[in-house]
Amino acid sequence: MMGHLLGRFTSLPVCLATNELRVLPGHIYLIPPGKEMIVADGKLLIADRTRENGLSLPIDQFFRSLAQECRGKAIGVILSGTGSDGSRGICEIHAAGGYVLVQDAQTAKFDGMPNAAVNTGVVDGIYPPEQIVEQIHQLTTRPQQLPVANSDEPAAQNGVDPSYIAIIRLLRNKFGIDFSHYKSGTISRRIERRLMLNQVYDLAAYADRLNTDEDELDKLYRDLLIGVTRFFRDPEGFDLIHRSVIQELVQNATPQQELRFWIAGTGTGEEAYSLAMLISEELERHPSFVPVRIFATDVHNRSLEVAARGVYTEDNLRDITSERVAKYFVKRRDGYQVSPHLRKMIVFAPHNVIRDAPFTAMDFVSCRNLLIYLRPEAQKKALSLFHFALKVNGVMWLGPSETLGDLGPEFDVQDEHWHIYRKRRDVRLSASDRGAVKVGVGQYGNRALPQTNRGGVAHQLEMYDRLLEEFMPPSILVTDSRDLLHVFSGASKYLTHKDGRPSTDVVELVHPDLKMALLTAMQRCVKEQSPVVHAGLKCSSMPDEDLKLVIKPFFNRTANRHEFLIVFDAQQCDFEERSYSIIELEEGISPEQVEVLEAELQYAKESLQATIAELESTNQELQSSNEELLASNEELQSTNEELNSVNEELYTVNMEHQRKIAELTELTDDMENLLNSTEVDTVFLDREFRIRKFTPGIAKTFNLIPQDIGRRIDSFTHNVKNLALLDTLEQVLQSEEPLELEVGGADEDWYLLRILPYFSRKTVEGLVMTLINITSLKSAETRLTELSEIVQQSSDAIIRFDLDGTIRTWNRGASEMLGYAEKEAIGRPFSMLMPDSCEVAMQSLLREVAEGKPVSDHRTVWLSHGQQALDMSLHITPIRDSKKMVSGASAIARDISELKKAESKIREAVRRRDQFLAMLSHELRNPFAAILNANSLLKEEGVDQSTSDEAREVVEHQLQHISRLLDDLLDVARIANDKLVLHTEVIDISKIVMDVVDCVGHQLETCKQQLDLEPPDVPLFVDGDIGRLQQAQVNLLVNASKYSPKGSTIRYSVTREGGEVVIRVGDSGDGIPVEIADQIFEPFVQAEQTIDRSQGGMGLGLSLVRMIAEAHNGGVEVTSFGKGMGSVFTIRLPLTAAPPSNAAKVGFTILKGTRLLLIEDSDSIRRMLARSLELKGFTVDTANNGVDGLERFHAFEPQVAIVDIGLPDIDGYELAQRVRANISKKVLLVAVTGYGQDQDRRKALSAGFDMHLVKPIDPLELAGAIAPFLGPGDAGHR
Repeated sequence: MMGHLLGRFTSLPVCLATNELRVLPGHIYLIPPGKEMIVADGKLLIADRTRENGLSLPIDQFFRSLAQECRGKAIGVILSGTGSDGSRGICEIHAAGGYVLVQDAQTAKFDGMPNAAVNTGVVDGIYPPEQIVEQIHQLTTRPQQLPVANSDEPAAQNGVDPSYIAIIRLLRNKFGIDFSHYKSGTISRRIERRLMLNQVYDLAAYADRLNTDEDELDKLYRDLLIGVTRFFRDPEGFDLIHRSVIQELVQNATPQQELRFWIAGTGTGEEAYSLAMLISEELERHPSFVPVRIFATDVHNRSLEVAARGVYTEDNLRDITSERVAKYFVKRRDGYQVSPHLRKMIVFAPHNVIRDAPFTAMDFVSCRNLLIYLRPEAQKKALSLFHFALKVNGVMWLGPSETLGDLGPEFDVQDEHWHIYRKRRDVRLSASDRGAVKVGVGQYGNRALPQTNRGGVAHQLEMYDRLLEEFMPPSILVTDSRDLLHVFSGASKYLTHKDGRPSTDVVELVHPDLKMALLTAMQRCVKEQSPVVHAGLKCSSMPDEDLKLVIKPFFNRTANRHEFLIVFDAQQCDFEERSYSIIELEEGISPEQVEVLEAELQYAKESLQATIAELESTNQELQSSNEELLASNEELQSTNEELNSVNEELYTVNMEHQRKIAELTELTDDMENLLNSTEVDTVFLDREFRIRKFTPGIAKTFNLIPQDIGRRIDSFTHNVKNLALLDTLEQVLQSEEPLELEVGGADEDWYLLRILPYFSRKTVEGLVMTLINITSLKSAETRLTELSEIVQQSSDAIIRFDLDGTIRTWNRGASEMLGYAEKEAIGRPFSMLMPDSCEVAMQSLLREVAEGKPVSDHRTVWLSHGQQALDMSLHITPIRDSKKMVSGASAIARDISELKKAESKIREAVRRRDQFLAMLSHELRNPFAAILNANSLLKEEGVDQSTSDEAREVVEHQLQHISRLLDDLLDVARIANDKLVLHTEVIDISKIVMDVVDCVGHQLETCKQQLDLEPPDVPLFVDGDIGRLQQAQVNLLVNASKYSPKGSTIRYSVTREGGEVVIRVGDSGDGIPVEIADQIFEPFVQAEQTIDRSQGGMGLGLSLVRMIAEAHNGGVEVTSFGKGMGSVFTIRLPLTAAPPSNAAKVGFTILKGTRLLLIEDSDSIRRMLARSLELKGFTVDTANNGVDGLERFHAFEPQVAIVDIGLPDIDGYELAQRVRANISKKVLLVAVTGYGQDQDRRKALSAGFDMHLVKPIDPLELAGAIAPFLGPGDAGHR
C-alpha cells in the first residue's frame, strides 16, 4: 500500500526491503510490516520486531545502525508522525558527526515525532518538507573545506591555516578548553559540519563570523563536546560494576570511611545517576550507615546545569525499570525529577581532566568514551591524573575503545571486555609517564612548523635566528613553572647538565654559583611582576667576568600564561695597572735563609691544602644536605599537588554547598510565602511537642509569639473547642498515621484540624498541625446538604440532563413516581420517558432551554417504567457553566394525574352544582308558588271553612316539603364532612319495617301503586341509628314510587344472607341508563327528566342512602335490567350478636306558666314561634335585638331563653357571655342558628349556651328538647 502511494509522487524505484539487500543510490526502501531493519556493510538486514520496555522503536534502531555505518556522512530526517520514535536514534547520528533535519511541526499533520526530535536539542535544521530536499542536496554536494587528518597529532600541527588556529584560540579564550589537545580529525569534521549547516564556503569567513556570533560559537563548542549518554548505557557493564565493585565496596565500608566515586565527562548526568541508583540499592541492604560522595564533572557548564537540575523526560527514562522510576523519580509537570535522596549523593562541578588538579582518595573512577577524542599525550596526562586520584585497589572504568597505553603495568585487568582496571600500587609516576601537554597552538617556533611548509617561511626563521644570535644578549626563556623554553646567544655556557633523567627546570640546569641568585630573583619577579636586576655575581667557570642577572616578565596571550626572559649580562673586570715590585736578593743572604723561607712557604701551602680539603669535605656534606633538601622539596611538591587536589575538591564542594545554601534560602523563602499565602494555619512540633515553627494565623489561635519557639504546645491556651490536644498528638505520634478532625472555634467558626507525622530520613521526627478555616465551606455544605435532602425527599421528580437530553441526576421522587431506579435512568436519553407523540414537543423545549429560556408549567404526558401514562407539569430551568454558557438543564416534574382527575371532578361538580341550583330553584319555586297561592286565597273575603282548611293544608304540606329538602341538604353536608352523628343502639330491623311502610303509604296510595312486602320471619339485630336506617329505606321506596308508573308494583324485602341483613327495593320503572349507573349515588345525579320535572327531587335521596349505609359499615348497590324493566336497590348491613336495648321512650309535658324569652330579629319567625310556644303552655316574652333582650332578662326573669346567634347589634355569643356574667339565677340558654357544624356547636357551648339547635325549628321538637333540661319545679315528666 505504501509503495503504491509513494509511487504516485516519485519516479524513483520503491522497494520493499529484504534481508541482505545491497543498498543502491536513487532507491527508496520500505521496512516490511512487523520487522526491524538496520544497515551494515552497505546491506539492509531484516529481523523480527522486538520491543524495548513494551515499545517498538524501529526508526531508532535504524538510525543507530546508520550512525555506526556512515558516521559523519549520515543524514537523519524526521517527518510528520505520532509518538517519539526516532528521537533517540538522531542523538546517535549527531554524536557520530552526522546531520539531523526535522519537518516544521506547523506543516506536519501529526507533530509528535517532530516535536520529540526538536526537544532532544541535536536538530541541525527545521524546514518545511519541500526545503528538506534542497538542504540534503547542499549537504551532499558541497566540497569539503578542511582536510580531515587521521593522525593523532595535535590539531595545531596538522594545518597552518591561520583561520583554523584562530577558531581554536576563540574556543579556548571563551570556554577555557584547549581543543589543540583533541585529535585533528575530530576537530576538522566538526568544523566542516558547521560550515555546511551554515552554508559558509570559506573558513576565514566562518572564523570572522565566530568573532561576532557568540551563539554560533556556542553551537560549535557543543558540537565539539560530543555527549551521547543515557541511563544505564551498556547495562551488562553496569551489572558487572554492581556485582564486582559496588557490592565489595559497600560490604567492606565502615561508617567512618566515605566511599568516593568520580564520573569524568558526565554530560547531562545520566551515568552519575545510574551509578547512584546501584549504590543506593546496595546501601539499603547494608546494616549500618555508609557515607557516599559521587563527583560528577564535565567541562560543559550547560550540561552540568541540566544534570544538577535532575529533570528528565519520560523518553529519557526508557532504559530504567518502572520500579526504579517509581522509587527514584518524582513526576512533575515538565517531566520526572530525581528524588532528593539520590540528588544529595552527587556533587556536579566543572573540571578539565587535562588542566585541573584531580580529586583524591577515589574508590572508583569512570571515564568512558572521552579519551578517544584526545591525542596520546593528553590521554596519558588524563590517565596519570586518574592514577593519582585512585586509592590502591581503586577501580577505573574506561570506554570500549580506550586503553591504558604506557600505564598498563600500574593496573591489573579486572575485566578485559569492559575495560575495567584496578590500581596496583601507590607510586609517583615519572614525568614521561605523566605526559607533557604544555605546547599549545600559540607556540609556533621553528619546531612547531609542519614539514610541508619550509620554503620562504624557513628562510625567514633562519634569518630570525641569526639576528637573535647577533643582537640578543645571552638569555633564556622560561615558563611560570620554571620550564626551559628557549636558549639565546650562547647562554648555554651558564647551564650545566647532570647525569640521569634530564630536567627542564631552569633552577636545576643553571650553574650552581648562580642557582641561589636566580631562584631569589625569579621569586621576586613573580611576586612583583616587574623586572628584577641582580648584580655583582661571579661564576667559577668564568672567573674574569662580573655577571648581572636581569629577569623580565611577559604574558603569552596565545598560551594564556606568564613567561620570563632571563638575561646574563657579563662584563670584564676593571684591573688597574699596577707595578709589581720584583723582589731582588741582597748580597749576603745566606742559603739557609732561603731554605727557611721555602719551608715557611711549603707550610703555608700545606696549611692551605688542608683547609681546601676541609672545605671540600664541608662542601660534600652541604651537597648531601642539599640532596636531602631536594628530596624533601620533591615530597613537598607532591604534597602540594595533593593539597591542590584537596583544595580543588574542597572548592568544588564549597561551591556545591553555596549553591545548596542559596537553594535552601530560596526554598525557605518560598515555604514562608507559601505558608502565609495559603492561609493554612500551621505549626511544626518535635517529638516532645515543642514548637519548631509556626505561621501568624495559628499564633492567634494558640496565643503564640516568636519567643515561644522551643516551648511545648500544651503550655498555651487555645480557642479550639472540645479538643483533647495532647491525647490527639500522642495518638498520631504513636500510629504515624495522619488524623483529620472538624473542630469548632471561637465565634461559631469551624476548622479542619489535620495532624500529620513529620518524616525525616524515613523516621518520624515530629508532627505538623494545620488549621484550615472551613466555616464558609461548612455553611455551604450544610446548605448543600439541606438542598440535597430537599431534592432527594421531594415527591416531585427532579432531574438534571444535558442539552442532548442525556439524564445526569435522578432523585428519589423520580424513582418513586416513574419506577426507574437511579442507576437505570442515569446516562439514558430523556426521550425514554416520552410517548412518541410528545418527542417533537420535547425537542422544541430543549432548543428553548439551549437558548437560555426557562420553561414553566408545561403540561405533557410521561410513561412510567410500567408504561403507565402520567399527566405531568414540567418546569425546566437552564444550567450555566463558569463561562455563563448553557451546559444543561434542571427539570422539576410533578404528577398531576390526580389533579387532572380532580379538575375533571370539579368540572363535573360545577356542572352538577349548576344542575342542582336549577333543580333547587325549580323545587323551591313550586312550593313557594303553592304557598303564595294559598296565602292569596286565605286573604280573599267570603272564603268558606273548607277552602281555608285546604289552603292551610297546602301551606303545611309545602313547608314540610321544603323542610325535607333542607334536611336532605344538611344531612349530605354532614355526612360528606364526617359530621353526621349517629345515635346507635342494637335494634331489630324487622320491627321498623312497618314504620317504613307507614311513611310511604300515603304516596303509594296517591300513585295507586301496590307494595309487594316480604318481611323477615326472624329478628335481625343490627347496631345502628333507627331513625337513619328508616330514612334510608323510606328514600329507596319513595325513589321507587317516583320512577315507577301508576298502578305498578313496588317490591320491598328484608332478609338475611349469611352475616348480613339484605334490604331490597325493586321498581318497574324505566331503569337506570348505563352511562349514569356508576354515578347514581353521587349528589345531584338523576336520570333524565322532562322539562316539567314531574318527578321532582334534587338527586340527594340515593346519596343519603349510600352515606347512611356506609356509616353503618354497610353498602348499597343497584341493578338495572334494561330500559323499561326497572331497577333493584340493595342495602347490606352487618348483623350484630349484642343483645337489643329495652329502654322505653318517655314523653314530656311543660308546666303551664314556664317563662320563655325569645330573642329573634326576624319579625315573622319571632311572632309565629312565640304564638306556637304559648299554645304549648309557655309564657313568652320577645325581643328583636341583643340590647333589648338583655333588658328583658332583668325585667322578665325568664327560666328559658331562645337566642338567635345572628342578631343585628350584638351577636348571641356576646349576649350569652353577658347573661352568665351578670345574672345569677339559673337560666336555660338555647342557641338557634342556621350553622350546624361541630365547631359552631362548641363555640355556642363555650359562650355559655346550654343547647344548640339548627334552623328551621319545629316548635314541638323544641319543646321536647327543652323539657329534659328543666328541673322538677319547672317541668313534669310522664
